[in-house]
Amino acid sequence: MSRTLQFFLFFSTVLTLVGLMQWYLYVSYRRWIRQVAPDRALRWLRRAKVVLLIGNAFFLLSFFGRGLGLFSEAAVRLAIVYPAGMWFGSIILGFVLLSIKDVIRLVVGLARKVLTIARRFFSSKSATISPAPVAIDPGRRHFLTSAGTATIGLIAATPVAASFATARDYQIRRIPLTFPNLPSELEGFTVAHVSDIHSGIYMSRPDMQYIFDIVNRLHPQVAVLTGDLVDTNDTEIPPLHDALKMLKADRGAYAVLGNHDHFATGDRVAEAVNQSGVTVLRNAHETLTVDGAKLSFVGIDDPSPRRNFADVPKALNGLDPESFKVMLVHQPRLWPTAKEVGMDLTLVGHTHGGQIGMEMMGMQLYPVRWVYDHPMGHFIEEGKQLYVNVGVGMVGAPIRLVRPEISLYELRKGEPVKYRAEKT
Repeated sequence: MSRTLQFFLFFSTVLTLVGLMQWYLYVSYRRWIRQVAPDRALRWLRRAKVVLLIGNAFFLLSFFGRGLGLFSEAAVRLAIVYPAGMWFGSIILGFVLLSIKDVIRLVVGLARKVLTIARRFFSSKSATISPAPVAIDPGRRHFLTSAGTATIGLIAATPVAASFATARDYQIRRIPLTFPNLPSELEGFTVAHVSDIHSGIYMSRPDMQYIFDIVNRLHPQVAVLTGDLVDTNDTEIPPLHDALKMLKADRGAYAVLGNHDHFATGDRVAEAVNQSGVTVLRNAHETLTVDGAKLSFVGIDDPSPRRNFADVPKALNGLDPESFKVMLVHQPRLWPTAKEVGMDLTLVGHTHGGQIGMEMMGMQLYPVRWVYDHPMGHFIEEGKQLYVNVGVGMVGAPIRLVRPEISLYELRKGEPVKYRAEKT
Protein backbone atom coordinates (compact mmCIF):
# COMPACT_ATOMS: atom_id res chain seq x y z
CA MET A 1 0.00 0.00 0.00
CA SER A 2 1.43 3.41 -0.99
CA ARG A 3 2.05 6.10 1.59
CA THR A 4 -0.42 8.39 -0.22
CA LEU A 5 -3.18 5.82 0.10
CA GLN A 6 -2.29 5.18 3.74
CA PHE A 7 -2.49 8.90 4.48
CA PHE A 8 -5.85 9.16 2.68
CA LEU A 9 -7.31 6.24 4.66
CA PHE A 10 -5.94 7.60 7.92
CA PHE A 11 -7.25 11.10 7.18
CA SER A 12 -10.68 9.77 6.19
CA THR A 13 -10.95 7.75 9.40
CA VAL A 14 -9.90 10.65 11.62
CA LEU A 15 -12.19 13.10 9.83
CA THR A 16 -15.16 10.73 10.12
CA LEU A 17 -14.64 10.16 13.84
CA VAL A 18 -14.13 13.85 14.58
CA GLY A 19 -17.20 14.68 12.49
CA LEU A 20 -19.38 12.20 14.36
CA MET A 21 -18.17 13.53 17.72
CA GLN A 22 -18.98 17.09 16.65
CA TRP A 23 -22.43 16.08 15.47
CA TYR A 24 -23.09 14.49 18.84
CA LEU A 25 -21.89 17.62 20.64
CA TYR A 26 -24.01 19.88 18.44
CA VAL A 27 -27.16 17.80 18.99
CA SER A 28 -26.56 17.87 22.75
CA TYR A 29 -25.99 21.63 22.67
CA ARG A 30 -29.14 22.16 20.58
CA ARG A 31 -31.24 20.17 23.05
CA TRP A 32 -29.83 22.16 25.97
CA ILE A 33 -30.19 25.64 24.43
CA ARG A 34 -33.79 24.93 23.43
CA GLN A 35 -34.57 24.08 27.03
CA VAL A 36 -32.88 27.02 28.73
CA ALA A 37 -33.37 29.79 26.15
CA PRO A 38 -36.07 28.83 23.64
CA ASP A 39 -36.57 32.42 22.51
CA ARG A 40 -32.86 32.86 21.69
CA ALA A 41 -32.07 29.30 20.57
CA LEU A 42 -31.86 30.07 16.85
CA ARG A 43 -29.33 32.87 17.40
CA TRP A 44 -27.09 30.73 19.63
CA LEU A 45 -27.28 27.76 17.28
CA ARG A 46 -26.04 29.96 14.45
CA ARG A 47 -23.14 31.07 16.62
CA ALA A 48 -22.36 27.45 17.44
CA LYS A 49 -22.17 26.66 13.72
CA VAL A 50 -19.73 29.53 13.20
CA VAL A 51 -17.55 28.21 16.02
CA LEU A 52 -17.60 24.73 14.48
CA LEU A 53 -16.69 26.15 11.07
CA ILE A 54 -13.70 28.11 12.42
CA GLY A 55 -12.49 25.22 14.58
CA ASN A 56 -12.64 22.79 11.68
CA ALA A 57 -10.80 25.22 9.41
CA PHE A 58 -7.90 25.34 11.91
CA PHE A 59 -8.02 21.56 12.35
CA LEU A 60 -7.89 20.81 8.63
CA LEU A 61 -5.14 23.37 7.99
CA SER A 62 -3.09 21.94 10.83
CA PHE A 63 -3.67 18.33 9.75
CA PHE A 64 -2.53 18.88 6.16
CA GLY A 65 0.22 21.28 7.15
CA ARG A 66 1.79 18.75 9.49
CA GLY A 67 1.69 16.07 6.83
CA LEU A 68 3.51 18.40 4.44
CA GLY A 69 5.99 19.67 7.05
CA LEU A 70 4.92 23.33 6.75
CA PHE A 71 5.16 24.33 10.39
CA SER A 72 8.87 24.82 10.99
CA GLU A 73 8.40 28.35 12.35
CA ALA A 74 7.42 28.67 16.01
CA ALA A 75 5.14 31.66 15.34
CA VAL A 76 3.16 29.69 12.76
CA ARG A 77 2.83 26.74 15.13
CA LEU A 78 1.58 29.07 17.85
CA ALA A 79 -0.94 30.72 15.54
CA ILE A 80 -2.31 27.59 13.85
CA VAL A 81 -1.16 24.30 15.31
CA TYR A 82 -1.78 24.96 18.99
CA PRO A 83 -5.30 26.40 18.48
CA ALA A 84 -6.10 23.38 16.30
CA GLY A 85 -4.75 21.06 18.97
CA MET A 86 -6.80 22.77 21.67
CA TRP A 87 -9.88 22.48 19.46
CA PHE A 88 -9.28 18.78 18.88
CA GLY A 89 -8.75 18.24 22.62
CA SER A 90 -11.97 20.10 23.42
CA ILE A 91 -13.94 17.95 20.99
CA ILE A 92 -12.64 14.74 22.54
CA LEU A 93 -13.15 15.96 26.12
CA GLY A 94 -16.66 17.19 25.37
CA PHE A 95 -17.56 13.91 23.71
CA VAL A 96 -16.26 11.90 26.69
CA LEU A 97 -18.03 14.06 29.30
CA LEU A 98 -21.38 14.09 27.51
CA SER A 99 -21.15 10.37 26.77
CA ILE A 100 -20.65 9.65 30.46
CA LYS A 101 -23.58 11.92 31.30
CA ASP A 102 -25.85 10.24 28.76
CA VAL A 103 -24.85 6.74 29.87
CA ILE A 104 -25.63 7.63 33.50
CA ARG A 105 -28.92 9.18 32.39
CA LEU A 106 -29.79 6.03 30.43
CA VAL A 107 -28.97 3.73 33.37
CA VAL A 108 -30.99 5.85 35.81
CA GLY A 109 -33.89 5.99 33.36
CA LEU A 110 -33.90 2.22 32.91
CA ALA A 111 -33.73 1.71 36.67
CA ARG A 112 -36.76 3.96 37.14
CA LYS A 113 -38.67 2.07 34.44
CA VAL A 114 -37.89 -1.25 36.16
CA LEU A 115 -38.99 0.11 39.54
CA THR A 116 -42.20 1.49 38.07
CA ILE A 117 -43.04 -1.83 36.43
CA ALA A 118 -42.22 -3.68 39.66
CA ARG A 119 -44.48 -1.40 41.74
CA ARG A 120 -47.35 -1.87 39.32
CA PHE A 121 -46.86 -5.63 39.27
CA PHE A 122 -46.81 -6.04 43.05
CA SER A 123 -49.30 -3.29 43.88
CA SER A 124 -52.89 -4.34 44.56
CA LYS A 125 -54.09 -0.95 43.39
CA SER A 126 -54.92 -0.31 39.81
CA ALA A 127 -52.30 1.44 37.78
CA THR A 128 -52.61 5.18 37.68
CA ILE A 129 -52.17 7.24 34.60
CA SER A 130 -48.91 9.16 34.59
CA PRO A 131 -49.40 12.92 34.66
CA ALA A 132 -48.69 14.85 31.49
CA PRO A 133 -45.27 16.46 31.33
CA VAL A 134 -45.15 20.00 32.60
CA ALA A 135 -43.09 22.93 31.40
CA ILE A 136 -39.67 23.47 32.94
CA ASP A 137 -40.06 25.67 36.02
CA PRO A 138 -37.76 28.70 36.49
CA GLY A 139 -35.69 26.98 39.19
CA ARG A 140 -34.93 23.95 37.05
CA ARG A 141 -34.22 26.19 34.04
CA HIS A 142 -31.70 28.14 36.13
CA PHE A 143 -30.03 24.86 37.17
CA LEU A 144 -29.83 23.61 33.58
CA THR A 145 -28.41 26.95 32.47
CA SER A 146 -25.73 26.93 35.17
CA ALA A 147 -24.83 23.26 34.65
CA GLY A 148 -24.62 23.62 30.88
CA THR A 149 -22.56 26.81 31.04
CA ALA A 150 -20.16 25.21 33.51
CA THR A 151 -19.77 22.15 31.25
CA ILE A 152 -19.03 24.32 28.21
CA GLY A 153 -16.48 26.30 30.22
CA LEU A 154 -14.85 23.08 31.43
CA ILE A 155 -14.64 21.68 27.92
CA ALA A 156 -13.08 24.89 26.61
CA ALA A 157 -10.70 25.61 29.50
CA THR A 158 -9.38 22.15 30.39
CA PRO A 159 -7.24 21.60 27.26
CA VAL A 160 -5.59 25.00 27.73
CA ALA A 161 -5.00 24.46 31.45
CA ALA A 162 -3.75 20.91 30.92
CA SER A 163 -1.32 22.03 28.24
CA PHE A 164 0.26 24.67 30.43
CA ALA A 165 0.09 22.69 33.69
CA THR A 166 1.58 19.30 32.86
CA ALA A 167 2.82 19.13 29.26
CA ARG A 168 6.39 20.08 30.31
CA ASP A 169 6.16 19.00 33.94
CA TYR A 170 8.55 16.05 33.64
CA GLN A 171 8.46 13.54 36.45
CA ILE A 172 11.67 11.67 37.19
CA ARG A 173 10.98 8.14 38.37
CA ARG A 174 13.86 6.42 40.16
CA ILE A 175 12.85 2.77 39.90
CA PRO A 176 14.66 -0.12 41.62
CA LEU A 177 14.29 -3.37 39.66
CA THR A 178 15.32 -6.61 41.34
CA PHE A 179 16.23 -9.85 39.56
CA PRO A 180 17.29 -13.15 41.15
CA ASN A 181 19.63 -13.92 38.22
CA LEU A 182 21.34 -10.51 38.08
CA PRO A 183 25.15 -10.92 38.02
CA SER A 184 26.69 -9.34 41.11
CA GLU A 185 28.85 -7.16 38.84
CA LEU A 186 25.69 -5.41 37.59
CA GLU A 187 24.45 -4.52 41.09
CA GLY A 188 23.53 -0.83 41.02
CA PHE A 189 23.83 -0.47 37.22
CA THR A 190 21.62 2.40 36.04
CA VAL A 191 19.65 2.81 32.81
CA ALA A 192 17.84 6.03 31.88
CA HIS A 193 14.74 5.59 29.71
CA VAL A 194 13.09 8.23 27.51
CA SER A 195 10.30 7.39 25.09
CA ASP A 196 7.99 9.01 22.54
CA ILE A 197 9.84 12.28 22.04
CA HIS A 198 7.86 13.16 18.90
CA SER A 199 10.18 15.83 17.56
CA GLY A 200 7.85 18.15 15.69
CA ILE A 201 5.16 20.73 16.23
CA TYR A 202 4.83 20.08 19.97
CA MET A 203 8.50 19.28 20.64
CA SER A 204 11.13 21.80 19.55
CA ARG A 205 14.93 21.56 19.69
CA PRO A 206 15.09 23.54 23.01
CA ASP A 207 12.40 21.26 24.48
CA MET A 208 14.46 18.18 23.62
CA GLN A 209 17.66 19.75 24.89
CA TYR A 210 15.95 20.39 28.21
CA ILE A 211 14.89 16.72 28.40
CA PHE A 212 18.38 15.45 27.61
CA ASP A 213 19.88 17.84 30.15
CA ILE A 214 17.67 16.20 32.79
CA VAL A 215 18.92 12.78 31.67
CA ASN A 216 22.55 13.92 31.79
CA ARG A 217 22.13 15.16 35.35
CA LEU A 218 20.97 11.67 36.36
CA HIS A 219 24.42 10.33 35.28
CA PRO A 220 23.11 7.02 33.86
CA GLN A 221 25.50 4.32 32.76
CA VAL A 222 23.30 3.66 29.72
CA ALA A 223 20.51 5.74 28.18
CA VAL A 224 17.78 4.20 25.99
CA LEU A 225 15.16 5.72 23.69
CA THR A 226 12.20 3.50 22.81
CA GLY A 227 10.80 4.89 19.61
CA ASP A 228 8.67 7.66 18.13
CA LEU A 229 11.68 9.93 18.02
CA VAL A 230 9.94 12.11 15.40
CA ASP A 231 6.26 12.75 14.83
CA THR A 232 5.36 12.44 11.14
CA ASN A 233 7.77 14.14 8.76
CA ASP A 234 11.40 14.14 7.67
CA THR A 235 11.62 17.88 8.41
CA GLU A 236 11.46 16.94 12.11
CA ILE A 237 14.71 14.94 11.92
CA PRO A 238 17.33 17.76 12.04
CA PRO A 239 16.14 19.24 15.37
CA LEU A 240 16.23 15.75 16.89
CA HIS A 241 19.72 15.13 15.52
CA ASP A 242 21.04 18.40 16.93
CA ALA A 243 19.49 17.87 20.36
CA LEU A 244 20.68 14.26 20.65
CA LYS A 245 24.31 15.38 20.35
CA MET A 246 24.19 16.57 23.96
CA LEU A 247 22.92 13.25 25.40
CA LYS A 248 25.60 11.64 27.57
CA ALA A 249 25.80 8.23 29.25
CA ASP A 250 28.88 6.46 30.65
CA ARG A 251 28.46 3.28 28.60
CA GLY A 252 26.59 4.67 25.61
CA ALA A 253 23.02 5.25 24.40
CA TYR A 254 20.72 3.03 22.34
CA ALA A 255 17.50 3.65 20.44
CA VAL A 256 14.84 1.75 18.52
CA LEU A 257 12.33 3.04 15.99
CA GLY A 258 8.60 3.43 16.57
CA ASN A 259 5.59 3.59 14.28
CA HIS A 260 5.82 7.39 13.92
CA ASP A 261 9.45 7.11 12.85
CA HIS A 262 8.19 5.04 9.92
CA PHE A 263 5.47 7.62 9.20
CA ALA A 264 8.49 9.72 8.28
CA THR A 265 11.38 7.81 6.67
CA GLY A 266 12.72 5.17 9.05
CA ASP A 267 16.08 4.92 7.32
CA ARG A 268 16.66 8.67 7.52
CA VAL A 269 15.64 8.79 11.18
CA ALA A 270 18.02 5.92 12.01
CA GLU A 271 20.87 7.50 10.04
CA ALA A 272 20.49 10.86 11.80
CA VAL A 273 20.28 9.28 15.25
CA ASN A 274 23.37 7.15 14.59
CA GLN A 275 25.26 10.24 13.43
CA SER A 276 24.35 12.00 16.68
CA GLY A 277 26.20 9.33 18.67
CA VAL A 278 23.22 7.19 19.70
CA THR A 279 23.26 3.61 18.38
CA VAL A 280 20.03 2.54 16.68
CA LEU A 281 19.36 -1.17 17.11
CA ARG A 282 17.19 -2.33 14.21
CA ASN A 283 16.59 -6.00 14.93
CA ALA A 284 20.08 -6.24 16.38
CA HIS A 285 21.78 -6.48 19.74
CA GLU A 286 24.84 -5.11 21.43
CA THR A 287 26.54 -6.63 24.47
CA LEU A 288 28.48 -4.71 27.10
CA THR A 289 31.00 -6.29 29.44
CA VAL A 290 30.81 -4.83 32.94
CA ASP A 291 33.56 -6.12 35.25
CA GLY A 292 33.35 -9.45 33.47
CA ALA A 293 29.54 -9.69 33.43
CA LYS A 294 27.68 -9.44 30.13
CA LEU A 295 24.73 -7.08 29.64
CA SER A 296 22.94 -7.30 26.29
CA PHE A 297 20.59 -4.73 24.79
CA VAL A 298 18.33 -6.29 22.16
CA GLY A 299 16.65 -3.72 19.91
CA ILE A 300 13.54 -4.59 17.88
CA ASP A 301 12.19 -2.42 15.08
CA ASP A 302 8.55 -1.33 15.31
CA PRO A 303 6.08 -4.25 15.46
CA SER A 304 2.93 -2.50 14.19
CA PRO A 305 0.45 -5.02 12.81
CA ARG A 306 0.04 -3.43 9.35
CA ARG A 307 3.67 -2.42 8.81
CA ASN A 308 5.61 -4.91 10.90
CA PHE A 309 9.34 -4.17 10.86
CA ALA A 310 10.16 -6.49 13.77
CA ASP A 311 12.46 -9.47 13.25
CA VAL A 312 13.13 -11.07 16.61
CA PRO A 313 15.13 -14.10 15.32
CA LYS A 314 17.48 -11.74 13.49
CA ALA A 315 17.95 -9.64 16.63
CA LEU A 316 18.76 -12.74 18.70
CA ASN A 317 21.21 -14.23 16.22
CA GLY A 318 24.53 -14.68 18.00
CA LEU A 319 23.24 -13.45 21.36
CA ASP A 320 25.06 -14.91 24.38
CA PRO A 321 22.37 -16.88 26.28
CA GLU A 322 24.25 -16.35 29.55
CA SER A 323 24.11 -12.55 29.37
CA PHE A 324 21.58 -10.45 31.25
CA LYS A 325 19.15 -9.43 28.52
CA VAL A 326 17.25 -6.17 28.10
CA MET A 327 14.88 -5.84 25.14
CA LEU A 328 14.11 -2.41 23.71
CA VAL A 329 10.97 -2.16 21.56
CA HIS A 330 8.45 0.56 20.96
CA GLN A 331 5.14 -1.19 21.60
CA PRO A 332 4.04 -3.43 24.49
CA ARG A 333 2.39 -5.81 22.01
CA LEU A 334 5.73 -7.66 21.77
CA TRP A 335 5.83 -8.46 25.51
CA PRO A 336 4.57 -12.07 25.12
CA THR A 337 7.36 -12.74 22.61
CA ALA A 338 9.93 -11.11 24.88
CA LYS A 339 8.97 -13.51 27.67
CA GLU A 340 9.12 -16.51 25.36
CA VAL A 341 12.66 -15.73 24.19
CA GLY A 342 13.94 -15.16 27.72
CA MET A 343 14.31 -11.39 28.00
CA ASP A 344 14.95 -10.49 31.63
CA LEU A 345 13.69 -6.93 31.24
CA THR A 346 11.68 -5.33 28.44
CA LEU A 347 11.44 -1.55 28.07
CA VAL A 348 8.71 -0.01 25.88
CA GLY A 349 6.71 3.16 25.32
CA HIS A 350 4.01 3.94 22.71
CA THR A 351 0.93 4.28 24.97
CA HIS A 352 1.61 7.81 26.33
CA GLY A 353 -0.49 6.67 29.27
CA GLY A 354 -3.31 7.88 27.04
CA GLN A 355 -2.15 11.47 27.76
CA ILE A 356 -5.49 11.97 29.52
CA GLY A 357 -6.37 10.38 32.85
CA MET A 358 -6.33 10.94 36.59
CA GLU A 359 -6.86 9.38 39.99
CA MET A 360 -9.98 10.48 41.85
CA MET A 361 -11.34 9.20 45.18
CA GLY A 362 -9.16 6.10 44.96
CA MET A 363 -10.28 5.34 41.40
CA GLN A 364 -7.84 5.24 38.49
CA LEU A 365 -9.58 6.97 35.62
CA TYR A 366 -7.29 6.17 32.70
CA PRO A 367 -9.12 5.39 29.43
CA VAL A 368 -5.87 3.87 28.08
CA ARG A 369 -6.53 0.86 30.32
CA TRP A 370 -9.45 -0.05 28.06
CA VAL A 371 -7.10 -0.26 25.07
CA TYR A 372 -3.92 -1.92 26.33
CA ASP A 373 -3.35 -4.87 28.64
CA HIS A 374 -0.11 -3.20 29.74
CA PRO A 375 -0.87 0.54 29.50
CA MET A 376 1.76 2.04 31.81
CA GLY A 377 4.12 1.20 34.63
CA HIS A 378 5.79 -1.95 35.92
CA PHE A 379 4.67 -5.54 35.30
CA ILE A 380 6.09 -8.88 36.48
CA GLU A 381 4.93 -12.02 34.69
CA GLU A 382 6.47 -15.50 34.56
CA GLY A 383 9.59 -14.22 36.28
CA LYS A 384 10.19 -11.58 33.60
CA GLN A 385 9.72 -7.83 33.91
CA LEU A 386 8.24 -5.11 31.71
CA TYR A 387 8.20 -1.35 32.14
CA VAL A 388 5.92 0.83 30.00
CA ASN A 389 7.15 4.40 29.97
CA VAL A 390 4.40 7.01 29.32
CA GLY A 391 6.79 9.14 27.29
CA VAL A 392 7.64 12.82 27.13
CA GLY A 393 5.95 13.95 23.91
CA MET A 394 2.42 14.49 22.69
CA VAL A 395 0.34 13.56 19.64
CA GLY A 396 -3.01 14.82 18.41
CA ALA A 397 -3.44 17.63 20.90
CA PRO A 398 -0.87 19.45 23.09
CA ILE A 399 -2.54 18.11 26.21
CA ARG A 400 -1.21 15.94 29.02
CA LEU A 401 -3.06 15.15 32.20
CA VAL A 402 -0.72 12.15 32.52
CA ARG A 403 2.59 13.78 33.37
CA PRO A 404 5.51 13.08 31.00
CA GLU A 405 8.07 10.67 32.41
CA ILE A 406 11.82 10.12 32.47
CA SER A 407 12.73 6.80 34.13
CA LEU A 408 15.98 5.83 35.81
CA TYR A 409 16.22 2.12 36.58
CA GLU A 410 18.66 0.75 39.14
CA LEU A 411 19.34 -2.96 38.68
CA ARG A 412 19.53 -4.96 41.90
CA LYS A 413 19.86 -8.62 42.83
CA GLY A 414 16.91 -10.15 44.69
CA GLU A 415 13.37 -11.38 44.35
CA PRO A 416 11.22 -9.29 41.99
CA VAL A 417 9.18 -6.55 43.68
CA LYS A 418 6.56 -4.58 41.78
CA TYR A 419 7.29 -0.86 41.65
CA ARG A 420 4.42 1.27 42.90
CA ALA A 421 4.53 4.69 41.31
CA GLU A 422 4.21 7.62 43.65
CA LYS A 423 1.16 9.83 43.19
CA THR A 424 1.76 12.73 40.87
